[in-house]
Amino acid sequence: MNDPMLDRMKEELDLRGHSPETTKNYLGVLHRFQKRHPQPLKDLKVETVRAYLLHLKKLGRLPSTINQARGSFVFLFKHALRRPEDLDRLPIHKRPKKIPRTLARSHVRDVIRQIPDPKHRTFTMLLYSSGLRVSEATHLKPSDIDSRRMRIVVREGKGNKDREVMLSHTLLDNLRNYWSIKRPKQWLFPGKNPAKPMHRATIQRVIRNAGRAAGIQQAVTPHVLRHSFATHLLESGTPLPYIQKLLGHSSIKTTMVYLKVTAEGIDKIVSPLDQLGL
Repeated sequence: MNDPMLDRMKEELDLRGHSPETTKNYLGVLHRFQKRHPQPLKDLKVETVRAYLLHLKKLGRLPSTINQARGSFVFLFKHALRRPEDLDRLPIHKRPKKIPRTLARSHVRDVIRQIPDPKHRTFTMLLYSSGLRVSEATHLKPSDIDSRRMRIVVREGKGNKDREVMLSHTLLDNLRNYWSIKRPKQWLFPGKNPAKPMHRATIQRVIRNAGRAAGIQQAVTPHVLRHSFATHLLESGTPLPYIQKLLGHSSIKTTMVYLKVTAEGIDKIVSPLDQLGL
């Protein structure tokens, strides 16, 4: 059904500067909801949403999936429907506290060495050397690499915020080699269609297969490399607030899962990639 409230939802998301990915995810939640509840969204009741969130839980959906659905409905009620509903009746689903899965430094080295393609190998180095999320890394442009200041500029990361992370010397050498071969233009790591960035599923598959080829028992994913980046910095003595800034966490509580340590400033942080001896 073509519900006009979906168009208003998109307008409100765009007006508030939400990322295209957030817009896509929020609208996707509502499309899936309407397949189960084909009713106009203007007539939606909070109790119906509560029942739908319970339905997702019974299906075994992840807490992050349920909370994303909740966020979509909260936005719908507050900004699109503009109805003073009791949104406290849509509680946040608690996530089980898990210790982040990480790799030993030697395993990270083995994974990288199992990737022959220059673009994929350089992208994997980028993830581990900077701690970027996959969506942030795929949307980098050549101009975001500042070799003079040895910084990578992350534009409109999670929360629509810009930030900077250090540029690894080892990564820079590999970026220059990759550049001399591929000469990317619009996107630093383009997909099969050069007008679009590389799809996240591509690098997820590459890293997973490299982990298997390296004989690593646990599943290796881009997020495992991000966790490894943070953990290895902590082990090297980097202070938690600096790691929070590098990871783009809005709250120090999110970063505290990686424990506490002490060290000096961002200019003196050495990327863990430079310690692998590649």
